[in-house]
Amino acid sequence: MTQESEKKQRGLTLLIESLHKPDTKLRSCAYNQDCFEELMFYRQEIIDHCHQKLKELQNE
Repeated sequence: MTQESEKKQRGLTLLIESLHKPDTKLRSCAYNQDCFEELMFYRQEIIDHCHQKLKELQNE
C-alpha cells in the first residue's frame, strides 16, 4: 500500500467517525424543520458510500 493510499484511508476513516458522532444542534434543527428522518437517511447513505470506498482503497 502506498503512502498516498494510507493517507486516503485515514482521511476516510476520520470522516466516517465524524458521521457517527451525533450533532445534537444539527439534529435539533432537522427535527424542528420536520426533516429529521431525511437527514438520518442521507447520513446513512453517506456512511454506506464511505465504507464501500474504504473497501476499494484497501483492495488497491
